[in-house]
Order: sequence, then C-alpha cells, then structure tokens
Amino acid sequence: MTTLTGYGDSVLGERIVYVARKRTRERLIMKSGAHRGISGTLYDAKCWIERPIQIKHERVVEPE
Repeated sequence: MTTLTGYGDSVLGERIVYVARKRTRERLIMKSGAHRGISGTLYDAKCWIERPIQIKHERVVEPE
C-alpha cells in the first residue's frame, strides 16, 4: 500500500475512511453550483480509500 507523507499530497476517493487522534469542527463549503460539501482538519490521522472513484472511459472507435 502506498503511503503519502509529503506536504500537499492528496487522496481522491468516493469513500475515504480515517482514524484520527483529533479533528476540528466540520465546516460547510460550496463545491459547485448548489452543491455543498464538508471540510475539516484531521490531526495525527491515517486514511485509506474504501471505494475508489469510478472514471467513465469513452469508447474509442478504431478507423476502418
């Protein structure tokens, strides 16, 4: 399993699980349009992806 430890490293996932010693209060943030999200900070945390993001691949048609 890859462990990201550098400043600015990020993780993308549909569902991310975390275990932390401490966390800040959740803040409501704007994402896009009318969609909202939740933001916060975890301290002394370990996270992993439980469900990865599914990217829709466009079907490539080969020329005849």
